[in-house]
Amino acid sequence: MHPWFWPATLAKAHRRSLGLIVGLMLLPTALSSWQLWSAATKIDHIARVSASGTRIIGQIDGLTKQYRADQWTYLVLGPGHPQRQETVDSMARIDADLRELFASYRELPLRTENRESLAKYEQDWNEYLRATSATFDLTHGRPMWDTLKADRGAEPARMGP
Repeated sequence: MHPWFWPATLAKAHRRSLGLIVGLMLLPTALSSWQLWSAATKIDHIARVSASGTRIIGQIDGLTKQYRADQWTYLVLGPGHPQRQETVDSMARIDADLRELFASYRELPLRTENRESLAKYEQDWNEYLRATSATFDLTHGRPMWDTLKADRGAEPARMGP
């Protein structure tokens, strides 16, 4: 046997054996503690980034759908209709809310490809607003809607109440 372990009294041998066993138990304890810390870090990342990001993306999706629905409502309503201004105001609020959501999403610790996707989506959103802005004013909306309905075989909308 090794000289540090043998010859020794029985009491010394037991103490040394116990020390060796405790030392061997500390190794898996340290390893499992490190694994738990690593898992907790990943869960924290999921809670802060993935869950928040998913919630924000869902809100963006819902608001863009609501914006488009409001655009159709605007086209259906005739000039002077009391709900028309409410629809315009709703579209402005939705656009402002979307810009806040874009900023909130940008504040998350995102990967480069996610930042690029957000920038592309914002660019597409701004292009969509620019492309549709001429349709949703008081001079162009009604004639364009009438043309669309005529193309579909429906009667043109009456002007006024």
